[in-house]
Amino acid sequence: MVPTQLGVAVITAFERIDKELILPTLRGNLEKLLVDIASNAKSKDEVLQSTIAIYFQKYRNFAKNIGQIRTLFINKEAAYKMLEQTTKLLSRKLSNLSDFEIRKLEEKEDRVSAIISHYEKMRLEEDRSKLNS
Repeated sequence: MVPTQLGVAVITAFERIDKELILPTLRGNLEKLLVDIASNAKSKDEVLQSTIAIYFQKYRNFAKNIGQIRTLFINKEAAYKMLEQTTKLLSRKLSNLSDFEIRKLEEKEDRVSAIISHYEKMRLEEDRSKLNS
């Protein structure tokens, strides 16, 4: 089997943010806790609370670092197109939008701009390495 581009991107994203999410240890630890429940070594509530805390922390870490992986899922051409669409929406419909909608569009524009900046930095680094070669 050959992995798809999306599959490779997902695994790479998990590796960059929290490698434990793709390793069997996290699930293995949960399975051990389930055995503890079955043998009455731990209560269901105790295991549930600790497991929710672990996964919630992993979620928060992932959400906090999501910017590191955006370029894995959005190519440069798509990022420029998204930025163009957002800019058009902001310029045309500004008077018809609520403050909340305007903020959401601005946030989207900021995220896309960050992706484009990343691509521009990569291009500059490639140019520098070609000059140094």
